Amino acid sequence: MTSLERQPEASGSSDSELIARAKDGDGAAFAALYERFADSVYRHILYRTGNRADSEDLTQQTLINAWQAIGRYQVTQVPFVAWLIAIAQNVIVSYLRRRRQHEPLELDPPFVDTEPEPQELAERSFTKEAVRQAVRKLPSEQQQVVVMRYLDDLDYSVIAKAMGKTENNVRVIAHRGLKHLQDHLEDAR
Repeated sequence: MTSLERQPEASGSSDSELIARAKDGDGAAFAALYERFADSVYRHILYRTGNRADSEDLTQQTLINAWQAIGRYQVTQVPFVAWLIAIAQNVIVSYLRRRRQHEPLELDPPFVDTEPEPQELAERSFTKEAVRQAVRKLPSEQQQVVVMRYLDDLDYSVIAKAMGKTENNVRVIAHRGLKHLQDHLEDAR
């Protein structure tokens, strides 16, 4: 068994117990944390990159980086997932710098509905595309805050700590981002 394989007893533990064990080098504890938060990290990365294959790779890289840095993690009021998303953000920035291609980001994972009505499907597609285009026009920092707040559903205090900003600053960034989104969506009408 490798150091990151899951052991059954790890899945019933609290986050703080698992974090403490992982900080002591317990790979099974980190694997349990991985299972709990990998989907959230993946969704965040997918929303920012728009590419499933790259998002899977970047999620793996994020979690490898987290495993390597777990000893430096400080337990605070901020949820563990916010720490992971902050690491993911750094991985995304590095990825985008390496890529340097000017193709637009696909900012919303496709919605799968088993039985949509044709009119409903057309309305959803139009609305999602309009929002997607508007989000693409936001400055990077506003994109990050809007995605973390409204896709990842993180509190302002968590986002602030993850970004190294004050909560007030994050609220201002979110407000400006939403204002810009509104302006872009009104222009699209």
